Amino acid sequence: MNFHVRGIKHYSVVCGAKQALKDLRSFAGDQIPPEVESHLGRVSISTCSDGHKIYFPCPFKENEAAAALKAVEAAAVAAIADLRYGAQKRQIEIDLEKTAAFLFSAYIATIGGLGKSDPGVKSKLKGKLIFP
Repeated sequence: MNFHVRGIKHYSVVCGAKQALKDLRSFAGDQIPPEVESHLGRVSISTCSDGHKIYFPCPFKENEAAAALKAVEAAAVAAIADLRYGAQKRQIEIDLEKTAAFLFSAYIATIGGLGKSDPGVKSKLKGKLIFP
């Protein structure tokens, strides 16, 4: 959800993440097991800011998409916990700062001092590469 203040359009990352989760659930449809789906309704998305802090200044809604995927991951863990410890109403909270930190860790990772954009990094990887 976006809102306007004096003609300026503000974007809410929290609302964007909620929309991404809604869209993911709609797109996946019945591919998400009902045991996982039942926990997705109790997901809350939080941030230490007012929800407008954008961590990735690009047109791709990376933090929002990652938050939606982390919500599904957490719901799957909750479903497994239900099998192990009995069914419970479990609260799932996705923290946007932690989601952003997770993404940043992938962006700054290096292998032998080479970043993922360095052409020589492929020589450091073992096994077959799926993508040329």
